[in-house]
Amino acid sequence: MLEVRLLGTFSILQDGSPVMISSRPAQSLFGYLILTAGIKHRREKLAGIFWPEATEEKARAYLRHELWRIRKALGSVSNCDYIIADDIHISLNFSAQYWLDANQLAELNEQPSVDELKSALSICHGELLPGFYDEWIVMEREHLHAIYEHNIAKLLDLLEKENRWQEILDWAERWLSLEPASEAAYRYLMVAYHALGEASKVISTYERCVLALRTIDLEPSEATKSLVLERPPKLNIPILLPSFIGREKELIEVADLLSKFRLVTLTGSGGVGKTRLAIQVLADVIELFPDGIWFLDLALLRDPGLVPTAVANLVRLREPGLLGLEELILKYFRSRNGLIIFDNCEHLIEACAQLVNLLLISCPRLSILATSREALRVQGEITYRVPSLTIPKLDSVSDLEHLVGFESIRLFSERAALASPGFTVNSRNAPAIVQICHRLDGIPLAIELAAARVNVLSVDQIAKRLDDRFNLLTVGFRTSLPRHQTLRATIEWSYDLLSEKERIVFRRLAVFIGGWTLEAAEYVCSEYGVELREILDLLSQLVNKSLISVETELVETRYRRLETIRQFARLRFLESAESATLQNRHLTYFVAKTEQIEPYLLGEEQSRWMDYLDTEFDNIRLALEWSISTRRSEDGFRLFGSLGWYWFIRDHHHEGARWFRRLAPIKDDVSKGTLAKAFRSASFANYINGDLDTAIDLHVNSLVYYRELDDTKEISTTLQFLGVLENERGNLALARSYLEESLQLSRQVNNKLAMPRVLMHLGFFLEEEGKISEAWQHFEESLKICREMKEGHLLMVVLTTMAHRMLRQKKIASARRFYKEALETCIQLKNKRTTAEMFLNFAEVLSLEGRYSQSAQLHGFAESLFLESETLTDEYLSIIHNTAHLLQQVLGEKIYQNQFMAGKNLNLEQATEIAVHSK
Repeated sequence: MLEVRLLGTFSILQDGSPVMISSRPAQSLFGYLILTAGIKHRREKLAGIFWPEATEEKARAYLRHELWRIRKALGSVSNCDYIIADDIHISLNFSAQYWLDANQLAELNEQPSVDELKSALSICHGELLPGFYDEWIVMEREHLHAIYEHNIAKLLDLLEKENRWQEILDWAERWLSLEPASEAAYRYLMVAYHALGEASKVISTYERCVLALRTIDLEPSEATKSLVLERPPKLNIPILLPSFIGREKELIEVADLLSKFRLVTLTGSGGVGKTRLAIQVLADVIELFPDGIWFLDLALLRDPGLVPTAVANLVRLREPGLLGLEELILKYFRSRNGLIIFDNCEHLIEACAQLVNLLLISCPRLSILATSREALRVQGEITYRVPSLTIPKLDSVSDLEHLVGFESIRLFSERAALASPGFTVNSRNAPAIVQICHRLDGIPLAIELAAARVNVLSVDQIAKRLDDRFNLLTVGFRTSLPRHQTLRATIEWSYDLLSEKERIVFRRLAVFIGGWTLEAAEYVCSEYGVELREILDLLSQLVNKSLISVETELVETRYRRLETIRQFARLRFLESAESATLQNRHLTYFVAKTEQIEPYLLGEEQSRWMDYLDTEFDNIRLALEWSISTRRSEDGFRLFGSLGWYWFIRDHHHEGARWFRRLAPIKDDVSKGTLAKAFRSASFANYINGDLDTAIDLHVNSLVYYRELDDTKEISTTLQFLGVLENERGNLALARSYLEESLQLSRQVNNKLAMPRVLMHLGFFLEEEGKISEAWQHFEESLKICREMKEGHLLMVVLTTMAHRMLRQKKIASARRFYKEALETCIQLKNKRTTAEMFLNFAEVLSLEGRYSQSAQLHGFAESLFLESETLTDEYLSIIHNTAHLLQQVLGEKIYQNQFMAGKNLNLEQATEIAVHSK
């Protein structure tokens, strides 16, 4: 049987197999014929309906061609002639066997049962032929929609009579999925929620209704309003408009706190949604406060002395007579089991704290929920920092269903649909939306302001303009508080509440990017009106006022701020007369810091300090940029040179080489020692980039400077690398002379950093001469020194060298042992390139063990790591392809490719498990 679906899609199946009608005109024509099956249509009429702009001759030719497409498609799957046509008429064969979704709805009898209605309505997945705009379709679409509305309303009436509230919720939501502005559907939802005792959901459904109707310039009817006004008389809270998005976790946590503690303060940055969360959570705790809930909005109050008056007005207390105002308030609340919400306390913080403390002491059954950008600091207070909305990872845009589950994406989508009806998240705009939500840190207000711009800008344009966000995000609701109508006003409100010294430090901290430590803040931001000993306290105040966040999970506590707050601070910073002075101090600090930790980049504490540099990398980039733009060449070269091992071990070689090229033009006034180190650091970066000749030239220049300075230790280190590089270029005699001189000088000054690599490469020369035992002694001495030093990178290199030798001798167990330790070291160093190399080594081991499928998986995983580290060179590709040849012979091309792709989807833990466990 032919199965045809036109509601929400265009789909034809014949016995479960799809039938493809290739053109939209043919699809539209087929839809018209099957909806009017059995009716004969004159050819000239059909031609006029479908091609009204064409001449009669062309229209009839188009009709013949599209009819041929339909017959060809249907004839390829069935012997039945569905189309009846002659020179005058065309129709669909009414007697043919077919099923049409639209007929199931239209053919319901006048008194259908609940089950019959459900069966017919469940078939409707959308409007008739979505995306088609022929005039006949629009008319038929409206006709079918009216039938649908009539029948779903009939179903909901029947369910209401039987008190089947959950089913009403399901079917009313289905109605709204097809018609988002159906006021009747919202009313059914509100009736069901009211019957279920879920008052908050009655309110939130009404909010949804208001927003949906406003998209078509309508307001709710009196019948709808009457449903939402059936609220408890003592629930004195505003209705949230627009609707509340997400926060499921926060609602549970805050409700739990309110059930246990009498004073809970919601803190967080401006625009993060503290007030909305406070109002929304009441639905879950309303039963805890039978004597009432009162909402006190302090946003527009300016005089701290009027806070008690505001509370008195809230509960309609008369002016005090013999009693003072505070005593009158206490008398009113003393015996009440209720909750007062003190909203927007930050600008009246002292007055609010005093009154709240008095209420809590004097009214034992009263609870307080406060919202403020800083805590009240009242005894017994529990603070809850309201986080930003959840944000997906930047690389997770492929799964749209997963994407719209994130709160920030849902908020943007809904608010954008209000600004531009019909807006949806799709595969084309998803990357830009994710970027917007990331760059706005998931702050609800900022996202709402950005979404409001979709009526005049594409999401790509919005994303590109976020560097100028304070001019872009200025279209708030007129009914919002003034400070919530623009993004700048929201942050300025907090800034204006700071003390003078807090403002100074707030502004100065904008010199950092990506966060900072207390030590860095104390060095860079002190002096010029703020003493070093004051920095910690001022930082703490900025943290308390939600302008800075603290990261304590790291080895050293770090501070950072949301990007929007950082940009605001940056504008203030650049306007100040001291910005250049602070940039210089920032550069000086990071030069000194990187030079301080440089000796530890090769040694026992290597991982810790590499991680530190990872964390500070944005600040280091900023410092390098400043050194170049201001021609502070000595500082720039010192900073670059002290990062040599970091560029090398962390695979930042491309970037390292770029920085050196930018520094090179300003090298004239740089000292020899600084240049020598910088040249050697640049050599590492160029070597990994594959530019061997440049790497050698840089090392030769470095050696010249160190010889002029008579620095024996650095000479021995530089000779070591020159020997390695010349060996790779094929200058074996020169390489050996460099290495032997390096070993002699290294032993002379006990330069253990140079000795392991020198011993290893001299061991290679001994191998070539057949002196295998002596060579192995060199390798073992090299390994011993590395273990003594506890230096990860060199240890990995030596272990790998020794493993290769074991593998060549078919001593697989020994090779596996060396490789295992080398892999563990690579992972600890977080070097993706060398880790990828190690997995290639294990792939070879697995092949020798006969574990061919797992070997192929490690090929795929290694390639992924090379791609992530941007080091998938021709050399590595050649290794993969050469070893793959054997695996393809054993497994077959198809199985190899399947296993290879499976390896690409492994995580590091899974790949390691495959590699290190022997069969």
